[in-house]
Amino acid sequence: KMFHSQKKKEKQTLTEEEQKKIEEKLEKIKAIQTRILKMKTDKETDIKNLDILLKAGILMPDFSTMWAYRKELILYHKSQISQEDFFKFMQKELENISGIMLKNPKSYVLWHHR
Repeated sequence: KMFHSQKKKEKQTLTEEEQKKIEEKLEKIKAIQTRILKMKTDKETDIKNLDILLKAGILMPDFSTMWAYRKELILYHKSQISQEDFFKFMQKELENISGIMLKNPKSYVLWHHR
C-alpha cells in the first residue's frame, strides 16, 4: 500500500532482547511517574525536586502533571528568593526548556509550560 507517496513499511518483529529493553524502559518511566505523583500529592516543596522534574521532563516531555507540579514549585520558590536570583533562575529555566523543545518540538505541554 502507498501512503503519501511512501510505500508502507512492513511491521518489524522485535527480538526478545529488544522487547526486554523496551519493557525495562517502560518500568523506569512508570516508577518516575509514580514518584512525581507522590511528590505532588504530598505537596513536597524541596527545591531539589526541580532537578528531578527537569530530568523527568527530558524523558517524558508530554507528562502534563509533571510540568504543572514544576510550575507550582517555581512559583512557591519565587517568594523565597530575591527578584534578581529568580530572574537568573528563570533564564536558566528557559535554556533548559529550550533544549528539551529542540528534541520535542511538537510537545504542546512543553510549549505551554514555556
